[in-house]
Amino acid sequence: MRKRRRVTVIGLFSLLAAGVATLIVSDVDFRATPPAAAPRPPADILPAQWHDEPRPAPELAWVDAAGEPARLADLAGRPALLNLWATWCAPCVREMPMLDALAGASGGAFSVVALNQDRDAAAARRFWREGGFAHMALWLDPGLAAFGALEVRGLPLTLILDAEGREIGRVEGVAEWTAPAVAAWLAGGGR
Repeated sequence: MRKRRRVTVIGLFSLLAAGVATLIVSDVDFRATPPAAAPRPPADILPAQWHDEPRPAPELAWVDAAGEPARLADLAGRPALLNLWATWCAPCVREMPMLDALAGASGGAFSVVALNQDRDAAAARRFWREGGFAHMALWLDPGLAAFGALEVRGLPLTLILDAEGREIGRVEGVAEWTAPAVAAWLAGGGR
């Protein structure tokens, strides 16, 4: 009887040790909880249309002020805002200094891309130069391909992209981009 109890205790101890070893080897941490998603900024600050699931963004390409090509896919790796704007659009003009300030406050945690939708690139370059925007580059969409591909109903339009380059929401019209809640949410990965 004693020998049988001893074998049982040794067997149970062996099973327990094997279970612990399995957990260690598999690197499973049952105590860890996934990070909570940061609450989205309030709708009166960021009046976005949020998608239930991230949507793939279309393949978009544009050029910088010097004519060098860039693509939407180049933004992957960190959250981004893709803002479509024009010099003739009064809300766009009002919003541009806020987007520039947001880009400056980002510390590289997210990208802010201002994609011009003017047919006259010279007007866009002049506006940019006179505006003194220091934290964003001027991007041009000479064929207005983004306007059609993104089903734009009006300007300004800002796509909110996750780090994988997928659209998670969009803002049609002006938002309060310099509100601390917006910058903090974007810096946290826009989750």
